[in-house]
Amino acid sequence: MNKYKLTFFSSLLFLLPTIPLNKVILSQIKNYNNVFPSWSPDRNKIAFQSDRDGDEEIYVMNSDGSEQKRITSVTGRDTHPNWSPDGKTIMFQSNRSSNDPHIVELYTMNEDGSAQKQITHLNKFSGVPVLSHDASKIIFQSKDYNADKHNEESFWHIYIMNSDGTGIRKLTNGKSNFQVPVWSPDDSKILYWCDSTGNNEIYVIDFASGKSKQLTFNSADDIVACWSPDGSKISFYSNRSGKYDLLIMDSDGSNQRILAEDISPFAVPFWSPDGKYILTTALQNNYKKIALVNMEGKITVLK
Repeated sequence: MNKYKLTFFSSLLFLLPTIPLNKVILSQIKNYNNVFPSWSPDRNKIAFQSDRDGDEEIYVMNSDGSEQKRITSVTGRDTHPNWSPDGKTIMFQSNRSSNDPHIVELYTMNEDGSAQKQITHLNKFSGVPVLSHDASKIIFQSKDYNADKHNEESFWHIYIMNSDGTGIRKLTNGKSNFQVPVWSPDDSKILYWCDSTGNNEIYVIDFASGKSKQLTFNSADDIVACWSPDGSKISFYSNRSGKYDLLIMDSDGSNQRILAEDISPFAVPFWSPDGKYILTTALQNNYKKIALVNMEGKITVLK
């Protein structure tokens, strides 16, 4: 088994190298983790999760790392924030509804943290929600930790539902893990990664036909992909070099190249709306920090 094998995105735990000194650090490193960042539609804000107060909570800051503000304050892990297309609401996952840490539901709230509302009641681990660009549908991943290990419900699968939480439908089947779905810019396709070949590879589903196409083919793990704003490029992580790097490729899987080395993949590599930067995380002094990568591969680590 590949020593870098990932089992599920919602609790990644592995050793990663520190950032080389030639990478830009904007602020003194603090002794806490900031991970899973998400751009606001206008790129002026970043939502993210942090354990700085001893509990995983969601924060919002300006895109330069300033004016950080905590917007959830409930016992439990509030994680994986993602903005709505109009920038007015944020989706996230939380285990606040149960004493079982494997019961995680999906929630919405206003951008300032008000009006928090639970929208799923699946009694499973559901997470990484992404709202379609037309704001009508939500895709997410879910698995049942209490299911028999031979039951396919014990594996991660991708689901879709209406934006109000109704009409939940399973999109994937089989005894493999399907993880971290992301919409294409026109909502016609969904990127995800899957371990059906024995290691993790990037796939795309055509939403109309339901047919999947594999985009990466190698013995390493290729994980967590995201389209560029114009749909022509895809960003993703791979450990094919022996460590995790940020790569980009054409939308058909061709022209794969490393953009930035030694990246900590605790983030969907979302592109900025202007396509000039990719949001990610980087490890510094054993703490995970939010970072921006430009198209020349320069990494700027935020607070």
